[in-house]
Amino acid sequence: MNKTKLPFYEIFSLIIGEAVVGAAICAVFLIIKKFELNVLLGASLGAALTVLNFVALAIASTRAINRALEARGEGEMDDEAAAAFAKEHQAKLQLVMTVSYIVRILSLLGALIVAFILSEVFNPIATAIPLLLFRPILMISQMILKKRRSLNG
Repeated sequence: MNKTKLPFYEIFSLIIGEAVVGAAICAVFLIIKKFELNVLLGASLGAALTVLNFVALAIASTRAINRALEARGEGEMDDEAAAAFAKEHQAKLQLVMTVSYIVRILSLLGALIVAFILSEVFNPIATAIPLLLFRPILMISQMILKKRRSLNG
């Protein structure tokens, strides 16, 4: 049986992208002469939360898919059997992913609230920006990957 693996390319791309975003945040704060240690700490917290959130999503979805694959077994299924299997396991998969989503969002909101309460330690703006840019970072990494694949043949 083929097990689904964690998306290491996307995780690595997100780490690199968040490092670039953090450096850009610090550079902007330096340019406007508002840079303090709390900006660096806020950008670091936001980047770390973004990567942890994505890793938690990847782990939850990978586990859910692998459990479904294990329940499916090795044999071939005709269209009717596949439809019945999907109908039977769809609710379980949706529940796992919904619970994962709720836990991850509440964790991010909690971290943002802590950043706002401890604004002397973590700059709230520098904390929030990396959280908002994870999708563009992943889209850019996918575009780069497609470009590399098309160049390599």
